[in-house]
Amino acid sequence: MSRFSFTTRDFTVGYDQNGFRASGETTRHDLPELRGEPLLWMLDTAATNQWDHYAGLRADQGLPLTERAELLQSHFPKLGGPPVGLLMRDEVGATLSYSLPNDPALAAFVTGVWAADRELVFSCYRFDWVPEGKLAPGATEAGFMERQEPVFLYERPILRGK
Repeated sequence: MSRFSFTTRDFTVGYDQNGFRASGETTRHDLPELRGEPLLWMLDTAATNQWDHYAGLRADQGLPLTERAELLQSHFPKLGGPPVGLLMRDEVGATLSYSLPNDPALAAFVTGVWAADRELVFSCYRFDWVPEGKLAPGATEAGFMERQEPVFLYERPILRGK
């Protein structure tokens, strides 16, 4: 099981028809696969199923789903439900999105960090890299980097202000 963290500053916060949203970009992360590359991140409280989010993005781009689609969908119930996070990579870079249930305390905390012009630190847990060639619910490093396979995250991130 893997974990990674990143620190961000100069992010945006706000509300839209789906609730609270925050987003930003950082190169201050500890994902060795993306060393030096920017990581675009988004956090919202719309409680969007991240599998549905991924499938919608692929459909919008006219691209097929990962070959692990059926395996992933059958694995989600064993983990207590759909993933709350999605890490993807494309020609432009990497994107991490979290869609969590509506939580006024989360919105107040993130907005407070933003208003104080402080850094927001994310600690992200519970995703797995698996060996290449193994059809499994986790992504391979080569699959993520070269074939743009998604990495799903099943735990809410731990956030702190710095």
